[in-house]
Amino acid sequence: MHLTQHGINTQQSVVHFYTQNQCYCQSVADLHIDSVVELAQVQGYDNIQVELDQSTNIATFIPSTPAVAVFNQQGRLVYFGPYATGLFCAPQQGIVEDYIGPTTEYFGPTIITDAQGCYCYDTPPFAW
Repeated sequence: MHLTQHGINTQQSVVHFYTQNQCYCQSVADLHIDSVVELAQVQGYDNIQVELDQSTNIATFIPSTPAVAVFNQQGRLVYFGPYATGLFCAPQQGIVEDYIGPTTEYFGPTIITDAQGCYCYDTPPFAW
């Protein structure tokens, strides 16, 4: 699935995925998310907000939120996963910050599929 098919420009962008399901972990991460938005702006990246409640095709690929994707100047995925790990997903526990900024080489995307922290599970990990 390509985000560009959904009208999302991925060139030098940070895409923030969230839901409106009132999950506690989203509110805990808000300060960290704000700091990532600010860092992206300073580094010349576009910040794009994607509400998964309104984008069900995209939501099927994102099991939990808050989640973030970083794309380089060529629109290639550099990072996809949580903003941070740890109980409070605080800036001190951040992962994504290292992927926002000038890069000269592309080694492929870093995709975090297994992390411990405070996350909102928007799609069940398994069916009962």
